[in-house]
Amino acid sequence: MRDLPLQFCEYVLELTSVHRAPAYFVIDDEGGIVMQGGNLPFYGLQDISPAESTADDLLFLTGVFPIGEEPVSFPKVEMLPGVFADIHIFNRSDQNWVLLLDTSGEVAQFRSVQQHRNDLRLKLERQNRAANRPAEEA
Repeated sequence: MRDLPLQFCEYVLELTSVHRAPAYFVIDDEGGIVMQGGNLPFYGLQDISPAESTADDLLFLTGVFPIGEEPVSFPKVEMLPGVFADIHIFNRSDQNWVLLLDTSGEVAQFRSVQQHRNDLRLKLERQNRAANRPAEEA
């Protein structure tokens, strides 16, 4: 994967920046927020201040640190009503990074398909009950 052309990587980064509302935190080993950035307001995290806050102020990080060598991810975490994020936690250059990527559209689409499927199932059950009634009454 490291042999990907720079143009390709730039395009993927651009797509991510435009469509996934990336936001991040850097957390030290004691749980303090060292740095943050990206589209934090999208996730309702605009009031988190690195000088005053710790990872404990980010409830989705409770009990996560310290992390090991392997990255950790939490898919489709609801950050605000209707706002979902994939949360990726990884260590690079001896820093603990927390990356949030918007998945709200995917969740909304999945829920819509699931609701449509449930509606069809109910309709089919009603039709089956209606079709079986005359036979039961005879």
